[in-house]
Amino acid sequence: LIFMKILHTGDLHLDSAFHSLTERQAEIRKNELRAAFTSMMTYARMNDISLALFAGDVFDSAYATRETLSLLAAEFARFGRPVVIATGNHDPSGTLWNGVDFPDNVTILGKPEMQRVVFPELHCEVWGYGFDTQNLDKSPLEGFRLPDPDAEDENRIRLVVCHADTADQSSTNAPLSEQSLRDCGADYIALGHIHNAPPMGEKWAYCGCLEGRKFTEPGPKGACIAEIHKENGVSDV
Repeated sequence: LIFMKILHTGDLHLDSAFHSLTERQAEIRKNELRAAFTSMMTYARMNDISLALFAGDVFDSAYATRETLSLLAAEFARFGRPVVIATGNHDPSGTLWNGVDFPDNVTILGKPEMQRVVFPELHCEVWGYGFDTQNLDKSPLEGFRLPDPDAEDENRIRLVVCHADTADQSSTNAPLSEQSLRDCGADYIALGHIHNAPPMGEKWAYCGCLEGRKFTEPGPKGACIAEIHKENGVSDV
């Protein structure tokens, strides 16, 4: 029996401009978003989280303050366990991510193609893709199926993390069908992009956003904690 507990988050939109607020109010809200991120990472450290998945739009744009970048690097180092980040349409791979000295436990998935990173100590592998521009007309997960697991490691937990739009198939934000989610062969798919998260699917979920940033984002907000058990090749989330 393999068991792990993961943090699934995304759509933090750190360093949002908050144009509708005064300069002072905007700065307060930026600090509140940073504090929410810090609280989330503290919770992860204190509650035996094995792995953290960030499903895109960690930042609100391709630019971020030095203070925010330093905060992320420090919190990820303090967490000490694997962190996998899939870039989103607001924070595509490029100068922003290349300029951060992240600790060795952080992996950035920033290419619009399916990639894999393996964590043998966790009996886990993570697949995913990232945006390298603001538009992605098709999700690389669409029609993709994970290779069959090796017979001797049938209980390895297989995760997917990505930023995708399952609500609008004409979207330029990596449209993805629910059928592809069913067929890809993952034990759990950590999705980002839709802030008012719909109910969990069969083995997938949107994390929603950490905090609502406007009046169109009411209701409970936060992140997901997924507990995954796998035995005899069968997983339960």
